[in-house]
This record gives sequence, C-alpha cells and structure tokens, in this order.
Amino acid sequence: MRFRAKIVDNTCIKQFLNIVTVVSKLSKSCILRITGDCLVFIVPDENTIPRRTVLWAVLEQNGFFEHYDMVGVNAADANNEIFLEFNISLLASILSNVKVARSIKMKLTHKTFPALTVEIELPSQNYAENQVCVHEIPITVLPLQIWREYKQPDIVEYDVVIESPPLRKVKNIVDKLKQLSDKITISATNTGLFSLGVNTIPCTVKTLFRNLSVDHSNCSKSSANALVETKRLAQFLTCELMHAGKEICYIVSGNLIHWYLEQKTLQLHYYLTTTLDD
Repeated sequence: MRFRAKIVDNTCIKQFLNIVTVVSKLSKSCILRITGDCLVFIVPDENTIPRRTVLWAVLEQNGFFEHYDMVGVNAADANNEIFLEFNISLLASILSNVKVARSIKMKLTHKTFPALTVEIELPSQNYAENQVCVHEIPITVLPLQIWREYKQPDIVEYDVVIESPPLRKVKNIVDKLKQLSDKITISATNTGLFSLGVNTIPCTVKTLFRNLSVDHSNCSKSSANALVETKRLAQFLTCELMHAGKEICYIVSGNLIHWYLEQKTLQLHYYLTTTLDD
C-alpha cells in the first residue's frame, strides 16, 4: 500500500486549502478515499445507522497534482483503493498558514505510527534553498470490510433540479436570516423561481431569485420545499469555493437538499437533510 502526491500550482494549492477548510467546518474527522484517479474527502454523519454521507468532495488527480502515485489494498482488482480516517482539523490548521507555499507533498508513512505526512515547501529570503516544514498526522487505515459504509449516496428522484443562485449571495442572505430563526425554508419551482425564507411569530421574510435555469428532465414535480437547520447550511456556505463553474440545487420536498458544485477537476456534493417544524 502506497500513496504519494505533490501539488505545485498556486491556484491548485489555494483550491486544496479551500476544500480542506470546508470539510473541517463540518467535522473534525473525515474519511479520505484514495483511488488511482482521484482523492475523495467524505464526511459521514456518525449519528445515523447506516452512516449517511454529508459531504462528498472529489479532486481529480490529473487536474490537481503534478505527481500522483498510489497502490491500494489490492492492486490486482477493483479494491485498488485506500480508505483512511484522520483529523481534518489538523490538516486545516497546518495549511492555514501556508498560503505562499511553493508546493505541498503528501505521503503515507509508518515510522512510530501510521501517518499522513505533509511536506510544505516555503520560500525563504534568508537562505539559498527553500524551507520545508514537515507534519505527521495520525491516521487509521480502514479495513476493506467497512468500505461500503462510506459510499456516495444513491441518485434519487428529485422533485425540482434548479440552478443555484451564486453561493456568496446565498451566504449573505443566510447570515441575515439566521438572526431571525434557527430554521430556513428553501423552495424552488420548475419555472425558475428559488427562494430562501424564515417564518416566525413576528414576521415572515423571504428572498426570491427568478429566471434560474431548470433541469426539466429531472424534475418530477412543479415545486419543492425543504426546511433545514440554519446553522448547518451556514457551515457549508462558509466555504470560499472559488467561482464554481456549475452550481445546482436538487430538492426532495420535506426530505433533502443536495447542492452540487463543479469547477474543472473538482466536484463537491453537500447533502442537507430536512428538520422538523416546531
């Protein structure tokens, strides 16, 4: 079992930091799935049985890494993958101070304990050579028998599939609405209307976005709405996911909000289940 990867492009380094930050906002611990084609950051909900996936972020190796080499549990078959669990907040803390990094190297090591070793090359004005900071993050390698617990959620029949308003605008609205209520209603119609609103005893507040694109081929109903926890939505919206080329919101009434973001070789799925009304 082996894994080594190196990022040198400045944009990719920033993008990688953004993804790690997003994941760390949602959970201290995460699952990293390493395949021959990509890295997948997985955040499961530990309070559900079986575990429900909250976030699924895919980083394609040919778009992020200058060097990428891995050998999985069994290189001869479909199990040529590695699943490991580690404290993502440690990685976020390490990367938060390296915005000027020249490169980031990651590899699996086992000196005194299994670890994800991160080597960060930093420019130096006082030395002829660059400085290298090395960090070792303890990991747990997950056995093949439990991999199925960390699979991507199955595709369901969505009520409405609509283009998402820009997430920065959504974030600004949610930041204001969370002062009024701990729950937000997200609604959409197959005519391109998207809304965010709260309903409290003293007032009802709603923000509308019109003329958004709709995927009619995947819409099973004319409208859909879901009540979600403001805090959990706000946690996701803290991400600075660069201007995603594609932002789509999938809604199953009274059940699920699925946000999908895509930018070149990055795909991010965020699954937000509904909450009960008071």
